Amino acid sequence: MNKIKELRRTTSAPVIDCKKALEEQGGDLEEARKWLIKKGLSQVAKLQDRVTGQGAIWVAEGNESLAIVEMNCQTDFVATNDSFKDVLAKCASSLLQHSGTGGWTEKRAGEYSELWTADLSWLMDLPFAQSEQKISDAVATLNYTTGEKVEISRASLLFAPHAIFGTYIHQGRIGSVVSLGDLKNDTHITEVKTFARNLAVHVAGFHPNVIGVPLATKADQQAHAENNDAEVLGEVVADDLMSQPFSIGGSGTVGSRVLQLSRTLDQPVRVTSFVRWELGGKETAAGFR
Repeated sequence: MNKIKELRRTTSAPVIDCKKALEEQGGDLEEARKWLIKKGLSQVAKLQDRVTGQGAIWVAEGNESLAIVEMNCQTDFVATNDSFKDVLAKCASSLLQHSGTGGWTEKRAGEYSELWTADLSWLMDLPFAQSEQKISDAVATLNYTTGEKVEISRASLLFAPHAIFGTYIHQGRIGSVVSLGDLKNDTHITEVKTFARNLAVHVAGFHPNVIGVPLATKADQQAHAENNDAEVLGEVVADDLMSQPFSIGGSGTVGSRVLQLSRTLDQPVRVTSFVRWELGGKETAAGFR
């Protein structure tokens, strides 16, 4: 019974299947786990024609980079399941951990940041968490345990040395990341991190397309925004981030708040890049050539 509990804990497979796997493999836990994975792979083949219109986005943060991964499934019920979210989070962490081993199909470089697109075949072959499994094994197990088609549709890495990151995930359906650079010291690191987080929340909600330039006066801001409008939540706002009214705390545009933070810290602060993902493959990225 203890082996059945352990196998169920590590695979989330039904009790009856865990029992059968152990019987088939003579009580060997590792072989029983592999048996269940093979069963999951056979299930995957049967699900290939199904549409994966739901899913979630996750971000894993490191010292100089962020990993962003989208994993899809068929229903919102599975997308909000703890097992699904756990696999997604561990996939993003593995991508971050193994980012130096290659496997990139595209690298978009900017002055301060780079955005790398992962080859999904390479990603699926990466180790899953601290185990002998590969990411492909974990995804196959999800296919098996949920009865739905589950697949990783895209994965990227934002590389920005010496940057401060802000991240935000809205209900798993929108993910946004922001990098702040040009900082000469980290004496006010808490304030900068808070601002970066709030800016990521803003990017998720207001959907800018470019970064723009901080403008000090309202007249400058109005003139700059006249021909750069976008509709967000029924209201017309500037298309570039710096000209948008900052949506969190206080008044003024994002650009004026960046300048205000620079004055408070007595050092320059620059928004060097942002990436905004929406479930279903939609991406907006700025700060890259």
